[in-house]
Amino acid sequence: MNFYHLRGLLLPHRFDLHGGLNTVGRNPTNDIVIHEASVSAFHAEISIDERGVIVRDLQSTNGTFIDDEPITEKEIRSGQVAQFGTVALKLGTEEIRISVPKIPVPEPVPEAAPTGSAIPCSVHPSLPATHRCVKCQRAYHESSLRTLRISAGAAVMLFCPECSAQVKPIPGVDPRKSRPPGILARLTQTIQLGLRKPK
Repeated sequence: MNFYHLRGLLLPHRFDLHGGLNTVGRNPTNDIVIHEASVSAFHAEISIDERGVIVRDLQSTNGTFIDDEPITEKEIRSGQVAQFGTVALKLGTEEIRISVPKIPVPEPVPEAAPTGSAIPCSVHPSLPATHRCVKCQRAYHESSLRTLRISAGAAVMLFCPECSAQVKPIPGVDPRKSRPPGILARLTQTIQLGLRKPK
């Protein structure tokens, strides 16, 4: 993408050109305002489009020139001089490179735990996750979920404790095998540990 500007040869003028139509003249409503008596109020137009940069004289009093040649309408190239009245401006070009930074894309969270490992629960990391929230995508153990029991039956609806959206079971994970041991099992384990004799 090219960016064009006009720079004065004798005076320290610099005018940046934008795509489309740029008007040149002494009148302050112009895009390029040149306060010089030899420049008409609406002196010329400079168009920038797919054809390039085109200069068109607007029947000015003192004329428009490209490299000292009077013109009515003509293409101007970088390095050439456009003259409006007695004011000479050289066309310059700068190449603009627009680069879009690469945004790191997070890896998708696996739907099921890989073989030999388990996704930890977001609330209780020591427990394996059995369900995933459909909205925030966090994984939870069944015991960490909010439950809503339908009064007319035994059906239970499970919801995310973080955003209250519905959750779905993680494919390949059996909730029955992921349940923490009940109080009776823990009590039995404690008794067995107490009954073991030190060697």
